[in-house]
Parts: sequence; C-alpha cells; structure tokens
Amino acid sequence: MAQEHSRNIARDNHYVPQFLLRQWSLDGKNLWAYRLLVSKPDVQEWRRMPIRGLAYHRDLYTISEGDQETDDFERWLSAEFEQPASVAVHKVVKGARLKRKDRRSLARLLAAQDLRTPLTLLERSSRWKRELPDLLTRTTQESLQQLTEAQRTNLPLATRAVPENEFSKLLSVRVEPKASPEPRAMIRVEMITGPPLWMAEMRHLLGGDPAEILCSHPWSIVEPGDNEEWPITDHPVLKLNYYPTGEYDFGGGWGRNGTDIMMPLSPRKLLFVEVGRHAARNVKFSPGHTWFIRRLLCERAHRWIFATKPKEWVGRFRPRTIDDEAFAAETRAPERRHREQTQSEMSAEDNS
Repeated sequence: MAQEHSRNIARDNHYVPQFLLRQWSLDGKNLWAYRLLVSKPDVQEWRRMPIRGLAYHRDLYTISEGDQETDDFERWLSAEFEQPASVAVHKVVKGARLKRKDRRSLARLLAAQDLRTPLTLLERSSRWKRELPDLLTRTTQESLQQLTEAQRTNLPLATRAVPENEFSKLLSVRVEPKASPEPRAMIRVEMITGPPLWMAEMRHLLGGDPAEILCSHPWSIVEPGDNEEWPITDHPVLKLNYYPTGEYDFGGGWGRNGTDIMMPLSPRKLLFVEVGRHAARNVKFSPGHTWFIRRLLCERAHRWIFATKPKEWVGRFRPRTIDDEAFAAETRAPERRHREQTQSEMSAEDNS
C-alpha cells in the first residue's frame, strides 16, 4: 500500500475554495446548503452547514508516486490560483479598484474552477471513453508499423526521444516477445485514466496558452437587479452558448466568440464576459436577466447549491432527486475511486 509523506497530506480536497464559499457566510463559518440528491423525502431542504464540510471529496486530488502518496496538485492549486485570487475577490467585495494583476488572478481562478470539480471529472471521463480507444488504436498501429519496418530491414527498432510533459507517465507502449519460436511480438499500449489523467489535463490547460486566453478577455463585475443575490454551486462556472431560437447549452469555449462565461464571486458580484465583446467594467443586470442567470447557475449545479439563506426559488429551478440507492452509491464513490486509482497506479509502476 502507498505510504504518506512525512508531511501531512491534505485529504479533504475542497473543489470550491473555502475562501470563496465564505463570501456567502454571515458568520464566516457556516452557510445554507441545498442538496440535489437525497436519500429520503423527509430530508430537510435547506441546512445551515459548516463551510469546512462542504464542496469537498476525500483524496480527490491525491495520487501515488512510487510507494508514496502526494497532494502536490492540491498545493499547486492553492498557491497558484486560490491565494492570489483571494486578494482580488476581497477587493471586488469591498468595491476597491482592481489592478491588471487582480483581473488576471480572477480569470485564472475561474479557469481552475471550471476544471477542478467532480462534475468536470465525470464529463471528462465520458469523453475519454469515447475518444481514448481510437487514440490508443492509432498509437498501436504506429508502433506496429515501426516494428514491422525494423523486422523487414533487419535493423534495430529505432527509438526517438519523446519530450517529457504532463502526460508522459500516463501512457506506456511496450513491445513484449511472445512465448513462441516465431519471430513475433506483442505491442501493449496502456493509458492511466481517472484522476491522474484529469490532473494532467488541468496542469496542461492551466499552465499554458489556454488559460492565457481567459486572462486576455475584458471581464466585467456584474450586480444582480432588484437587490437580489447570486447563488453559488458546486460547479459555479457557466460557459453559455445562447442561440437565436432561445435554446442554449453549457458547452461554450474559453475563446469561442459569443460564449458567455461567468462565475459568482459573492452574493452581489458576478465575474462575467461575453467572448469577443467589450463591456463596461461594472454592470448591473435587469431583474429579468438576473432571474435567467440564477436559473442557469442552479441548472448547472451538480449536487449542491449554496446561499446566504434559504431561497424558495432554488427548489423551483432544481427540484431534488430522492433516491436512496443512488445516494448511497454516490457517498461511497470517492473512496472506491481512490482505491481503484491507487491500484491502477501501482500496477503501472510494476509493469514499467
């Protein structure tokens, strides 16, 4: 079994930063929470709960390296995204003037928040199931062509230096001799998926040009109309595509013209941009537009919606699902995922 570092590992990985949730707290410690999947109909709709016990999964960002477990990814998110943005969010809430570095920090926080939630992991996992088989097939065919050419020319199999990147340790291609007198071999291509691949993708996107696209947008700070409040959810970033027919989806891109990208920073402040369009730095939405955005925020939530106090309109936008079996299975899922992930990583180490 993997051993921990001598330092304490952050096991309770908050996928929505506590400093951000704290903006909806009246005492700095608790806020009101509405759970979308519950076990029984008599479960209270809104509960006042401690922030430290919300929007986290145990070992969500913990991975194994050799015979040790590490929380380096959790620490990276905190140092590179959360800590700089906490200063900028404080300025937004106080109405202070934002510097360029503050706006950059807010854009980077949004980028990380768009990628780091369990909902994103579920959606990425579905995409991997669709796309990875073809990728691995192409990789196998390329390796087979190289092996065939080496056999035809009776030359050693050429090797080429592959640059190290976030994905290097996740993909392995091995040529294994068969237990047969025939001059044949088997090519084995393996890819570690799940959280390790997810974290590699996040490092790639957040540490390079994709995140810089978000930093280049002219962001606005938007207040709701009629003294209403923005809620925050366990997946607070919206990437909205809205069509002339009135239809919409949440499949927008960070750099796609016309996509509305937004994330609540406090009950009265929403970070917002329509990609490709300049707007004032401070905006107030109409009551109708406010109602629409609040509905979308609730629709995009995965399992939790948070507010400063119980909001009756949340239940109209997102009625709860009552399913005892699904609730129990989802409660066990993080522990099972971490166990399977650790076994997969140990197996990859043994075969390398």
